Amino acid sequence: MNTPKEELEETVNCGSDDAETRESAGTVKPDSAAEVKNRKKTADDSQKTEPDKNEKKKTGKEKEKKEEQDSKNDLIVKFSIEVPKEEIDKKFEETAVKYAGEAKLAGFRKGKIPIEVVKSRFKEAITDEVVNKAIEEAVYKRIDKDKLKIAAVPGVEKIDHKEGKNLKADIEVEIFPEITLPDLEKIEIQVPALVLEEYNEKKQVDAFLEENRRRSPVTKRDIKEKDQVSLKYQSKLLDTKRMTPKKEVDYTVSKEGECEIPELYKDLVGKKLNDRITVKRKYPEDYKKKIWAGKELEHYIEIEGIFELVKPTIDKDFLQKIGFSDEEAFKKQLKSNYEQYEKNQRENKISQLIVDKLIEVCEFPVPQSLVEQEVAQFVSQYAQTPINLKDNEEARKMLAPLKPQAEKSIKLSLILDSVKEEFKIEVTSDELETEYKKIAEKNSIPVKEIRKYYLNSKKDLQNLKEPMLKEKVMDFLKEKIKIKEV
Repeated sequence: MNTPKEELEETVNCGSDDAETRESAGTVKPDSAAEVKNRKKTADDSQKTEPDKNEKKKTGKEKEKKEEQDSKNDLIVKFSIEVPKEEIDKKFEETAVKYAGEAKLAGFRKGKIPIEVVKSRFKEAITDEVVNKAIEEAVYKRIDKDKLKIAAVPGVEKIDHKEGKNLKADIEVEIFPEITLPDLEKIEIQVPALVLEEYNEKKQVDAFLEENRRRSPVTKRDIKEKDQVSLKYQSKLLDTKRMTPKKEVDYTVSKEGECEIPELYKDLVGKKLNDRITVKRKYPEDYKKKIWAGKELEHYIEIEGIFELVKPTIDKDFLQKIGFSDEEAFKKQLKSNYEQYEKNQRENKISQLIVDKLIEVCEFPVPQSLVEQEVAQFVSQYAQTPINLKDNEEARKMLAPLKPQAEKSIKLSLILDSVKEEFKIEVTSDELETEYKKIAEKNSIPVKEIRKYYLNSKKDLQNLKEPMLKEKVMDFLKEKIKIKEV
């Protein structure tokens, strides 16, 4: 159980005031993130919500019209909720009793604080908790009543709460769009006919051997570009004379080779095994390694190994290592792989053309909250800390170029979900069983263990089913949409 202080920190700051009406903007906290994401309820009317009975009458239609005009986004729905003071008072009493059992207060034993003392001492914290919970319950009750399919956590635009009065709040929430799929059989895409070039066995064998080059030690010549070297080095900051710890790295001697010492390849070409060299670098103020930024350093480098990449010879030893009994079987498989690759490339092209066409012909607004989440998620993969775009105008402007791609991604996801739902496409138990067997065979684990693992983990099972379901949807679209070879 949380202490009253922890409860206060976790609630929206909406404590009551005897004399004033408080206004604040915030976010209604759902029971869980999954609850919000999984609310798959259809909106009877995405723009018009039924006004509460206790709202001041302009007439229901006038209020709905004003809410619709105030929306900056077709998917934004605004409504008001009202919680009777009797319900607030009841929740206050219940919460005060809970605090009395948990709170610690000087002069009283835990659980023995008089209820009136609790109400006085923790009034603001209790009120905050009660108001936040009451708004949350009322908002989701309204969402369920209006059958809104919400795309984001509802936002609190305004709170009106005076002691002894009904609690009122203005709410704004973004919903999912209504998607009307086109007649798939009337859609046509044009794709180049599959024309396989005459198979060049020598070229494909040579390409395979090039990809499978092996490191061979060099002892009798100087370092050349494209060699791989094993280095040990230590660095000294010249302003403080401080030495950094010794470091061992492997490095490809080329302009593209990755090393924290820039352009090191220039200093290595022509050197020999066991040579020791000293190089000096002046690093810019914005250098990626902070301890070196704006500093001048000397790097003391020892060349411990030189290697060249050599194409293997097709002999018995090499064939056994790659799983073939003889050269003929190897070349036969290589040709089969080449032909399958060309066919896969064509299938991928068809899939992309279908995706582009569906995005073009399906017109509907995309929830901007989901677009911002997509952008933030993409950037957070490369950022050191999570990015929240909601209250960060500068970040939104900086990341604006990523929005078109994010919007396209969200739109496609919504279209494919609509296809899946409308045509009742799902992964069958037999298809799952086949996938279990593939995983079991690949990992040399009994299939019953694989099955048990996934059935005991809903998250992992869902992650397994998602790509399978996406593939089924794409296969379905390829059957329905006309594919014309040109």
